[in-house]
Amino acid sequence: MPLVLTFHGMGSSSLGQIDLTGFDKLAEREGFILIAPNSTIIDSDGTITSTAQSGYDGEIDMNSKHWNAGYPSIAVEHNIDDVGYISALIDKFVAEHDADPKRVYATGMSSGGAFALKLAIELSDKIAAVGCMASRVGVLLSESTPKEPIKVVSIVGTDDPAVQSPALLSTEDTTAYWLSHYELTDVEPVVKELPQTAVGDNTKIIRYEYSSMKTTGQYVFYEVEGGGHGWLGGPQYLPEETIGIVSQHVCGTELLWSEFKNVSKP
Repeated sequence: MPLVLTFHGMGSSSLGQIDLTGFDKLAEREGFILIAPNSTIIDSDGTITSTAQSGYDGEIDMNSKHWNAGYPSIAVEHNIDDVGYISALIDKFVAEHDADPKRVYATGMSSGGAFALKLAIELSDKIAAVGCMASRVGVLLSESTPKEPIKVVSIVGTDDPAVQSPALLSTEDTTAYWLSHYELTDVEPVVKELPQTAVGDNTKIIRYEYSSMKTTGQYVFYEVEGGGHGWLGGPQYLPEETIGIVSQHVCGTELLWSEFKNVSKP
């Protein structure tokens, strides 16, 4: 069976990510294995613990709950080996739960999305495709070379206040990173505007696909004009003045699965 990993954002958890995305329902319907792992919690005194099973936990500093995702963080300071963690999880599910090693996919939201992009660089020998929501490549990875070219899907809102951080490459530099490493710099993208299906939602989603017969690497970029820091089709989990508008024109979970499901490693 295909295997999908989905990673929570900073301050959230596995259950928070499932609540946000509804990936569990899609897994049952489509017949794939879903793993929503928890990141490590690192307390202010440096103590490393497992994460609480909750969405957002007010008892825990949000900055203590996120992935070693390729930008400066407490997880980087303590050298948390999240790539090794996910590599071991993949091996376990292939060996013990009949996961197909040719159809392993990774997704994530915010910090989890940045981590998914890190896996596209450092664990692409085990992963067929990666999709991130509301994030970009971390600055610590700007000089890294991907192990193998795979399919990368990136979804970013133009009005997302949270991804303006200097810890992440700009949207333009993230695109340039993948086009350069995948030998797609001279490729004109195939552009498609998605239907605006939600009444009263003024956001607009445009898909840019960069691919070539000369490489197995493919970069797909969804620009959400007017979109904020959210999961497409998901809840407006914080006020618009805090995270911007969560576009409702498409279900991001189903969108990512449609990008993944026909992709297989050789």
